Amino acid sequence: MSDLGFQPDMTHLVDVMTAAERDAPLGYRLGGFRAGPSLVVTGCDRVAEAVFDRLLAVPTLAWMRGRLTLIFMDRLDGEAFDELEPSLPVDQTIILPHDAVADDMVTAAYWMVLRACTQLGMIDGRGVSWKGVRHA
Repeated sequence: MSDLGFQPDMTHLVDVMTAAERDAPLGYRLGGFRAGPSLVVTGCDRVAEAVFDRLLAVPTLAWMRGRLTLIFMDRLDGEAFDELEPSLPVDQTIILPHDAVADDMVTAAYWMVLRACTQLGMIDGRGVSWKGVRHA
């Protein structure tokens, strides 16, 4: 694994969003190579880092339709927010739970993002866990 949490041979598929005078990335953009919906996922650093690392390690996300944008909420201030390029219209936004530091909460947040990608038609969803999801 690289410092960014994804496979080194997949780095060309990930756009690292940065701001001037910052060491840590503001977030990542995946996809956009095939037309489709746009999903934005944001969360506080410790939670987002764990969830994003798991998402960035999924090699099949390279074939996703649309764009998945992952943003570290704690790293955004006025100047950094201004430097984020606007992404297409956003179809759905997920705000990760602030207190999800336990492994089971990180796992639940990870599956929540993959389920949203499936529901939006970004991925086929084979193997996506629907365990514990209540249907309306």
